[in-house]
Amino acid sequence: MGMKFCQECGARLEGGGDKNICSACGAQNPDGTRFCGECGAKLA
Repeated sequence: MGMKFCQECGARLEGGGDKNICSACGAQNPDGTRFCGECGAKLA
């Protein structure tokens, strides 16, 4: 499942497109995300 809200402040994340799949844990992350919101791994 992709995240729709920031885990730190609760703000809604922009874009809503969950296209960045983390190679470490398989979590979906919003476009433009540099690090996985689930495990913290750097996204390609």
